[in-house]
Amino acid sequence: MRGQGERGILASVVSKGDAAIQPRGSKILFGMGGEKWGFLSEGEAFEDQIWHWCAENPLKRLKLQAFRRSDGQSIDILLEPIQMDPTLYIFGAGHIAQALSLLGKMAEFRVVVIDDRPLFANRERFPEADTVLVEPFEMVFDKLQIDPQSYVVIVTRGHLYDGEVLEQAVRTEAGYIGMIGSKRKIALLYKGLIDQGIKRQLLNRVYAPIGIDIDSETPAEIAISIIAQLIRVRAENAEGGSGHTGISHGRTRFTGGHKGGRQSHAPGGQLTNSRKEKQGNPHLSNPYLHRVLLFLWTNRRPAEFRLPVQYSKELRFS
Repeated sequence: MRGQGERGILASVVSKGDAAIQPRGSKILFGMGGEKWGFLSEGEAFEDQIWHWCAENPLKRLKLQAFRRSDGQSIDILLEPIQMDPTLYIFGAGHIAQALSLLGKMAEFRVVVIDDRPLFANRERFPEADTVLVEPFEMVFDKLQIDPQSYVVIVTRGHLYDGEVLEQAVRTEAGYIGMIGSKRKIALLYKGLIDQGIKRQLLNRVYAPIGIDIDSETPAEIAISIIAQLIRVRAENAEGGSGHTGISHGRTRFTGGHKGGRQSHAPGGQLTNSRKEKQGNPHLSNPYLHRVLLFLWTNRRPAEFRLPVQYSKELRFS
């Protein structure tokens, strides 16, 4: 079910008082439309009672709930929400997108990469992605299924394309929308969208500049800051937190995770800017960033990921 992008509720009998629980007839899986797989030995009326309760009480985590049979006996049912894997939509197929695609898969996202240039958006550059689409940005949204389990990252090659994607993204129910760019660029882009009729409330959903603040500059560092933010938002959403109300770090206060300049390069080319020396990394105390770096380090493959020296020296693997 997860692999097919569907959701449901798994109901398992865990207690019948003094009665023994038989494996057969002790589990049933409900689809979100009321479909059933399996059965409970207590009968269809009891199954319907559980389903109606679940429909009226949306679940975000495991719950042990008592239900009564027609004869009055109480039965404890463990209810487990089955969530679809969250999908990371990466708009743009440059160096940042390459790093982010790999990190997204390692962090257990479905990854969809979208660009209008076949030279960039292809399987050779994104072998780990679930889907690579070569489509015009202004037309591709009609082909996507964006819902609260969707995470939209906008890292296209230019401000014009960023605006095209953002204008459509804010009209969706995406659980996360983030966009790369400098404070000045974002302010100008927002002004243009507001002048075109986009409501400010919709733009307040956007994490811009994108990423957790780690003073990142290179594509790998920017991707790490972005994936750390995605992990944080995913955890907040799973806990029932509000990922899109109010103002918090990384959103439209223009206090995002990198310095915002767009770096120009061709496939396999070199970045045009030079790295600045960093004196220590105080942001490693951020628990979400530390979780990302530790995960990457312990699951690293030399051909795919090399932790920058300044981080590897300061991480504590305890």
